[in-house]
Amino acid sequence: MGPLAIALLGGAGSAAAYPIIERLLSGSPEDQMRKQLEIQDEFEQQRAARMGGGEMGDLDGLVGGRRPSLAELAGEYELTEMAARDARGLDRLRNARRPAYMDELDQIVAGNTARIAQLQSERVLTPMEIIQMIEGGYG
Repeated sequence: MGPLAIALLGGAGSAAAYPIIERLLSGSPEDQMRKQLEIQDEFEQQRAARMGGGEMGDLDGLVGGRRPSLAELAGEYELTEMAARDARGLDRLRNARRPAYMDELDQIVAGNTARIAQLQSERVLTPMEIIQMIEGGYG
């Protein structure tokens, strides 16, 4: 299929894409894939060049961004190792066995809290209690 046939079938956009399609369809599947990746890299580089130093230009290591240096990678690795070490320490603290007396203290405090709450709560007197109070006062 030639450029003229593509232009007739798909319009001007397809005619512009003919060189790309022609490059992709020639050679073995491995060569085609390699060429496709090269074309994709070219598009990404063009996109990065168009975006310039905007928001996306500040993101290092992403598509179209600059590759991080060895020193930056080493710094990131060291930071990751520190975070992992701190996470392991926190995990050890969380999983550490509490002393038995702490459980007993928790039970005592819970019991005292329940007693105090019971003393502070208002309770409706039963009729029998009211009668006993009245009889006791006059008796």
